[in-house]
Amino acid sequence: MSICFRRAADIHKSGKGGYASKNKNQDKNQDKKQREDGLLKEETLFTDELPEEILKELTPEIRRQYFLWDEILKREVELYPWLTLPLIEENFHKKYQRNIKIQLLSTEYTISRIHEKGERLLHSIRADLLLRIGGELYHFECQMKSNKSMVFRMLEYDTHIALRHSSNENQLSFPKSVVLYLNHSKNTPDYESCTLHFQDGSRHLYQVPVMKVQKYSLHKIEEKHLNILIPFLPIRFARRIKSGKVTGRKKLKEDLTEFPTECIMILNRGKEEGFLTEHARNDILEYLYKACGHLL
Repeated sequence: MSICFRRAADIHKSGKGGYASKNKNQDKNQDKKQREDGLLKEETLFTDELPEEILKELTPEIRRQYFLWDEILKREVELYPWLTLPLIEENFHKKYQRNIKIQLLSTEYTISRIHEKGERLLHSIRADLLLRIGGELYHFECQMKSNKSMVFRMLEYDTHIALRHSSNENQLSFPKSVVLYLNHSKNTPDYESCTLHFQDGSRHLYQVPVMKVQKYSLHKIEEKHLNILIPFLPIRFARRIKSGKVTGRKKLKEDLTEFPTECIMILNRGKEEGFLTEHARNDILEYLYKACGHLL
């Protein structure tokens, strides 16, 4: 079945399919300018490290998956931060011009916790992505699937973000946050939420919208220009691939043949219509093939 993806990769590398750029210099200049203007270099800090106590609890397979998907998303945003604008529009109904200045902010925070032996230890927590556009902060967390602790992680991240970036001494402004679930089930909520009870008796509902990546068809991905999600779409085939059932194998092979070809066509059209640069298009395809190779 991996041959199906290789054929699509060969088409991509050979230049067939009509994506050759007539304005390569223009694309390169646009990407260079985006790298220089779109990134706040002194505040950009990406790391694939996890706290040691968390790493010890992860199986090798979970570690591999965590780093792969995390690496892909962060690399896409680091190189092409404007790819996040359709995500923002989809989740918060706020539309920005592509040339808007986007700052990638540090997401590492040092906190103090009591160890099981009673010792107070310092360690770092790291959110996935934090952007500043104008006066707004946008926080994205990318997860394979939902779990009960996710809302409390989001609350912890958002509290630290608010404490670091709020400008008013007597007011905390939380970021606009969203959880991207790369896989979901019928039990995955539309919002991660919990109720906060304060000492004065007041209560507040804290909730974060959830984006279920696999609910988006290729048609919707193209319509909404959610190209940043394309490398994560092969996850929808994971269960069928791992099942190894003979029944439906022919249909699976057909789907695996058509899927990358359709993705190439979507990215080609995105480039032709000016929504993607050539470099962005090629890098998204590279991450797509990396994801396919991981699943197969």
